[in-house]
Amino acid sequence: MMQMQKKHVQCSKTGSRKRKMKKSFKTFFLLSALTAAAFLFIGCGTNYRTVKEIHTVAEGQTVWEIATIWQSKQDKKMTIGEFVHNIYQVNHLGGKSYIYPGDKLIIPLEVKVDD
Repeated sequence: MMQMQKKHVQCSKTGSRKRKMKKSFKTFFLLSALTAAAFLFIGCGTNYRTVKEIHTVAEGQTVWEIATIWQSKQDKKMTIGEFVHNIYQVNHLGGKSYIYPGDKLIIPLEVKVDD
């Protein structure tokens, strides 16, 4: 009779463990679904257009410094590195290109399009 009780206790523990695993899986699945939905809907429906502004390079300025000046004037969120990259691309600057005082740089600003 004692052996039967032990088996019953073990089944009870196994059943409890299975219920916990099911609950954990459901919680994980729900959190994963909510996270995926959040990523899908962030920025969903937001349209941007590129507005090109002109910046005249001053003495001692770098593309990085110029990007920090203009970054707050655009609506689309991006890192400063991405913005610097965009400035390099639109102005056809290579990795070893230099800018000089008086140079005119195109600054590509991403602004929201009003619907």
